[in-house]
Amino acid sequence: MNPQETALTTSKWRFFINILVFFQCIYCVNCFNTVSTLEDMKKQELKDYSWVVRGSQRKAVLMVMERMMTPTEIYGQAKKVNPNITLNNTSDVLREFKIHEIAECLNPNEKTGRLYALTKKGKKVKEKFDS
Repeated sequence: MNPQETALTTSKWRFFINILVFFQCIYCVNCFNTVSTLEDMKKQELKDYSWVVRGSQRKAVLMVMERMMTPTEIYGQAKKVNPNITLNNTSDVLREFKIHEIAECLNPNEKTGRLYALTKKGKKVKEKFDS
């Protein structure tokens, strides 16, 4: 190999190494962002859990939601947990759960027989109750 070919090969390797270092730095930044996102998620989960715990009606509704259910079914089960809850309270709690993304309405266009189920976030909050 003559000196020009050696210099060219060396510069190609330097370029390649610089690219690797660059992507490694991007990867590290993404790792740090992921960690902070995970911490933020845990903080949000704790906020949601705390919000549910502060309300006896919210607790009762969350405790009985195990599958897709109508508000009447939820009310019937929640009444066993909290005898003071009414059907209107149950509907209000479900509306709040939708806002907080703890539960979702699976058929929102229906006037009667709406089905509600817990979201992933709601299931995580409920897991904290069970543990």
